[in-house]
Amino acid sequence: MCTRLCAFSSVSLQGSLLSNALLRSCKRHGPRVAWSRTLRFSIVSRSAENQSVRDGGDAEKQSPMFASGVGFADLGLSSGLIARLEKCGISSPTNVQAKVIPRAMEGTEDLVVAAETGSGKTFAYALPVIQEFLNNPASEVEARALVLVPTQELSAQLIRQVSMLETGAEVATLGGDKFSIPRGSLIVCCTPRTFLDRAFAADFADIRWLIIDEADMLLEGSFRRDVEEILYKFRRPLSVSYKRRMERSGEKPPTNSHPQPGQAQIIFLGATFPEWVGNKVKSVSRWIRRRYPDAVDVRTELIHKINPLLEEQWIDVKDDDPMEKLAEVIRQGPDGQVLVFCNTADTALSVYGFLNKEATFKNDVRITHKSLSWKDRLAEIDCFREGEGRILVSTDVAARGLDLGKNITHVVQYNFGTNVVSYLHRIGRTARAGRNGLATHLVGQEGRALAEEIKGANRGLLENMFSRNRNLSNKRKKQRLRENPQGYEKGAHRKQWDALREKNRQTNGRREEAENGAGIDSSPFFDDPSDKKKKGWREVY
Repeated sequence: MCTRLCAFSSVSLQGSLLSNALLRSCKRHGPRVAWSRTLRFSIVSRSAENQSVRDGGDAEKQSPMFASGVGFADLGLSSGLIARLEKCGISSPTNVQAKVIPRAMEGTEDLVVAAETGSGKTFAYALPVIQEFLNNPASEVEARALVLVPTQELSAQLIRQVSMLETGAEVATLGGDKFSIPRGSLIVCCTPRTFLDRAFAADFADIRWLIIDEADMLLEGSFRRDVEEILYKFRRPLSVSYKRRMERSGEKPPTNSHPQPGQAQIIFLGATFPEWVGNKVKSVSRWIRRRYPDAVDVRTELIHKINPLLEEQWIDVKDDDPMEKLAEVIRQGPDGQVLVFCNTADTALSVYGFLNKEATFKNDVRITHKSLSWKDRLAEIDCFREGEGRILVSTDVAARGLDLGKNITHVVQYNFGTNVVSYLHRIGRTARAGRNGLATHLVGQEGRALAEEIKGANRGLLENMFSRNRNLSNKRKKQRLRENPQGYEKGAHRKQWDALREKNRQTNGRREEAENGAGIDSSPFFDDPSDKKKKGWREVY
């Protein structure tokens, strides 16, 4: 039994692990009241109601995720496609689908789609493409939509979901052992680097939709340059310097950044769009607004919030064995599949080995992490999705974008996420598409600061917790070092302070070089080297 709950957990959440175990025990052996001194009746009643919803309530009526009073026919989809959706158990559009599908079918506006996890963003952009195919099934045009994703797992998921509708629309993927696109492929899905290495321009002459999935990830870090080059190939961004250069050459610049006739519509999608205050901060949202200033923002009410159908439990493991506590949490949790998140591959392997030694879970545990090959990761995820194994131990490789099936009722953070973005994506693997779910957080010393921040938000908007490097623990550590550098004269903290000062010195040096016109990159991703000298180093990236 769970005996030590986190000190900062609310009374309404305490005891729900025990209550779930009690409910299952009552089903098997009749009612028992041995825990009446520990649990309040209100907690048991609330858990019983939640359990009944998990076991099969009318989820669509209870979830705020679905659009009220709107059907797929109202969005312009044909009766044949609607029948195929209903055959797959999809009878009503979600809010994001109701907002995106009509605009995507028109194709006259670029879109920035921000919607919570599990809200149906994949079908929001895939259904308009499939509908166009059904309207012109004999057309001989090449691929109509290019979907850029960060991982091969998301490519495989798109193929599976489109094939599920049995419309005859073909989805092709580049990557792995696939070096060319089969003729007649309607949608092509791949990672940005794979597209640049293997794609041929002739195959993409008829592209009408360019979809950037998980945009906040693809427009940062190592992905960003590749995505910029791809966007540049399909349509030049309407940046300020580009408009000035057109005016100097006597050309009339476009009046807006929307696609012109014959150009691809660009759709940016994501469940998180971190944004920070400051003119020189390179947030993804600001990057999009600068290059596509007229793009239409499509946001749902639950973006950057905790799903109201998700129940959370916070457990302090400071003085306990975390692996024993994990096994206890899984045993006492709800029936159904369990997803366990770890921060590193080594930790995931340790947890996997421990759970496999437990008699209760032996041969019922699967694992996936970044150190595995993409084929092995796909195999593990497919087996788990098909019900071969109750527990999946994973790093954040399974946290983004993946729909791992309807049977995931419990997500456990063995290591608490290092930032709010990771936290939102992890808990989004359950309570999807209107179903209820449970998320249990094992909070140790490292994750306590972030957990307190999230708890303090009282399930409200979490946008103000996004830090520039998306890591709250590092942000707090830097603040402590700035406030009291003399307190860290020895050891690792002193080295961290010195490294921080050196990083700031190097940044200031690069800025001075850029202002003097030195070290300017002549990469084709940017508009005009002469403009860079005027803007300065911070502005050109």
